[in-house]
Amino acid sequence: MSYALEYLDAIRTGEIVVSRRVRQFYEQVEPILKDEDPNYYFDEKAGSKFSEFAERFCRQSKGEWNSEPLELMLFQKAKYEVLFGVKERDTGLRRFREVFDLRGRKNGKSTENAALGLYLSLEEPGAEVYVAATIRAQAMRVWEESR
Repeated sequence: MSYALEYLDAIRTGEIVVSRRVRQFYEQVEPILKDEDPNYYFDEKAGSKFSEFAERFCRQSKGEWNSEPLELMLFQKAKYEVLFGVKERDTGLRRFREVFDLRGRKNGKSTENAALGLYLSLEEPGAEVYVAATIRAQAMRVWEESR
């Protein structure tokens, strides 16, 4: 079973509580994940590639988990599986090209985005990775994590 379907099951059973919009999003991609959509398909190998990369090659760099391997949570694996694995049937191109991730402070966004930037710069030819933040120090945190 894919991480996204596992995540949706956990949302439906109440094991994981999410916003209405997150629930609706995963319910909308469910037919694609089950290969029931005429316009899009799910490439499980492409979908799981980022999670495998992040957990195999990336490490924590701060605090009590310093130098420990990065371990993605189910919602992160589901998000990237959908982002990289849902493709257009006609072209084979990714359906989703942008992600809006709204989480509170101290939830690992910088570390996760550093891993994502590294993955994209290695995986996609000609990729350019930019980090934008309200203060320079925050953007530098992502750069430092990547380094």
